[in-house]
Amino acid sequence: MQTFASSSPTRVGTGLLGAAVVAVSLACTAAHTVAPQPAPSSSCAGAAPQSLEGAVRVDDVTLRAAALGAPSHGGLCTAATFEAQRPLSVYRVYQRDRASREPGRWWTFERPTLPRDAFRARYEVCPAWSALDAIERCELRVGVHFAVGPGQSVRCDDGQQLDVSAALQVYVANDARQGVTLVERCEDLGAWP
Repeated sequence: MQTFASSSPTRVGTGLLGAAVVAVSLACTAAHTVAPQPAPSSSCAGAAPQSLEGAVRVDDVTLRAAALGAPSHGGLCTAATFEAQRPLSVYRVYQRDRASREPGRWWTFERPTLPRDAFRARYEVCPAWSALDAIERCELRVGVHFAVGPGQSVRCDDGQQLDVSAALQVYVANDARQGVTLVERCEDLGAWP
């Protein structure tokens, strides 16, 4: 004699028909279950560094929040915040003919040597944001907080999608409008690339 599922949700029937009911029930549940969407950092191509030479890790929640971006909006995909313990060299590629020559917020620790299009893809820089035709080197001042992490994806105004990148970017909260400059000893390195 076979037993079937009772009205109790915890008791399931036995036998061949009971097993079939359970299998169909599980299949239907799985087909209608929506998988949770991953947090932006779970889809990052790289990780934020745990340590950096010349800096100590700090917990600057406000700076980290300013540096992070949602998928398709640019910024960092994940980030760690640090305080410079000595001057640290950073590099920025920018558009020379822009009215403002104030230091920007986005930098790298390595001098860029890539072709322009490869640089755009690696550091998620939309064409409308910059012609990327000049480069400068500056130093982060001692005591300055900065964020470091891999880049988030961005959808440019022209529809182009630049994917996440494992390349580390440096976010420095320079703000020319407020007169905040956190880099010093800047040197124009000329035309780029």
